[in-house]
Amino acid sequence: MTINPADLRFETLRAGGPGGQHQNTTDSAVRVLHRPTGLVVTARDERSQHRNKALALRRLEAMLRHLEVEKQEAAKSGRFIANRTIERGNEVRSFEL
Repeated sequence: MTINPADLRFETLRAGGPGGQHQNTTDSAVRVLHRPTGLVVTARDERSQHRNKALALRRLEAMLRHLEVEKQEAAKSGRFIANRTIERGNEVRSFEL
């Protein structure tokens, strides 16, 4: 699966929580918005903004892959249900005298 870079919007922000003064002074966390789907992924695990960006892209790709699998499963179950609900007509017998 390839993600079009034009569909992404990156934001940097300060990663709160434990980690000392370094997290409070640098914008190391990365938030990625995928415009077509509206999915938002945030990565703030690493101290480096570049590593957080790569991590956020991997997470976004995994989420998009999961959505695609769910869509395929829903289509498959829809076809199965449609096949089970097909009404079969009775044979028509006509007798000529």
